[in-house]
Amino acid sequence: MGNKVRRIFRWNMTLLIAAVLILFSCGEAVGESAQETVYHIVVLSDAHMPVIPRDKPKETPTDKAAQSIENAKIETAKNHLIANINGWNDVTRFVALGDMVGSYGSDAEYAAATSFFGKLNKPVSYIVGNHDYIYVGRQPKPPTAANPDPNQFEFMRGTPQQRKEKLNRFQQEYKQSDLYFTQEYGKYLLVFLSTDSLDSKRLCEYSQEQMSWLQGVLTANQNRPTIIFAHAPLFGTLKDYNTLVNEPSFIALPEIVPDALRNGHKIEEPKPGTIEFRSLLEDNPQVFMWVSGHTHTAATNNSFASGINLYNGRVHDIQNPTLNGEVIWTNSIYLYPDKVVVRTYRHSDNQWLPEFDREFPVE
Repeated sequence: MGNKVRRIFRWNMTLLIAAVLILFSCGEAVGESAQETVYHIVVLSDAHMPVIPRDKPKETPTDKAAQSIENAKIETAKNHLIANINGWNDVTRFVALGDMVGSYGSDAEYAAATSFFGKLNKPVSYIVGNHDYIYVGRQPKPPTAANPDPNQFEFMRGTPQQRKEKLNRFQQEYKQSDLYFTQEYGKYLLVFLSTDSLDSKRLCEYSQEQMSWLQGVLTANQNRPTIIFAHAPLFGTLKDYNTLVNEPSFIALPEIVPDALRNGHKIEEPKPGTIEFRSLLEDNPQVFMWVSGHTHTAATNNSFASGINLYNGRVHDIQNPTLNGEVIWTNSIYLYPDKVVVRTYRHSDNQWLPEFDREFPVE
C-alpha cells in the first residue's frame, strides 16, 4: 500500500511539474509577443562605386600611381563596411540614398554598384541620386578666368530622353518596380523619394508628378509618424561650411525659401501652382524626420549632428556621409513604438560613437 501511495504521489508531482512548465512556457510566449518590436534601418549614402574618379586630362604617371593606391584603400574600406553591417543580426533593412555609381553610370560603374549592394544580406531600398541619372559622360573642362586650371574634367548632362533612359536602367538594375514608394513598419510610414526631374538645371529636383504623389500619400496618412528618405537635404539644415551647401543644386527642390531665410543663397522661386516642400511639410506635421545625403557631410563636420539640422522648427534632417573614403561612417535608425533613435558607427575602427546618439520622442 505504501508503494502504491508513493507511485501516485510521484505521478501527481510529475503532472504538477508538467503543468507548471506549460504555464511558464505559455507565459514566455505571451511575453515575447508582447515585447516592443524594434526595426533597425541602416542608411548607406553616396557609395559612388567603385570610387569617385579623380583622374585629370593631363595627369602624370606619378599622379595615376598615387590615385591607384588611394582607390585601393577606399575599396578596402567599402568591403570592410559590408562585412561589418552583414554581421549585425538585428538589421531590418538597408536604405541606399542615391549616387550608387562613381560618376555617370557607365557599364563598369553599374557593375561595381550592383555587385557591392548585392553582397548585403538583408533587403535594400534604393532611391535615385543625381549621379545615377543626370550625366552621360565626362569631358575636359575649359579653363576660365575664375578657374584657370586646365587639368579638370566636367560632367556632361543628358537630354530629357537620356535621363529617362537612365531612370529606367536604375529600376532594372536594382529590380524596383517604382522610383518612389512607401513602406510601413509598425506605426511608422517610410517614404522614399527619387530625384527624377528630366529637364532641371539643378541636381536634386523632383518632378511635379512625384510631388503630387507625395502630397496624396501624406494627405492619406496624417495620423502616422512619417520619415522621408531623399538624396538631398532640406534648405538651411547645414551650416554654410563651403560655397556649395544650401545653394540650389545642393538642396531638395522645388521649395519656396522666404527672403528672411535666404542669407544670400540664390534659390529660384517655383512657378505659381507648384507643389513644393516647405508648404507640403507645413501642411503635414506628421513628417518629423528627413534622411538625406548628397553633400558628403562627414561626422567630423560640426553640421553633422547639430541644432542646424532642424528644418522650419520641426523636421529633423539626418545627414549621412559618403561611403567613398578610407574612413566610413553610417547612421542606424531604430524605430521604437514611442521613439526613434539615431546612432552613428565608424567602420574604420569598429566603434559606435555615443556623442552622436540622438533620440526623438514619438506619440
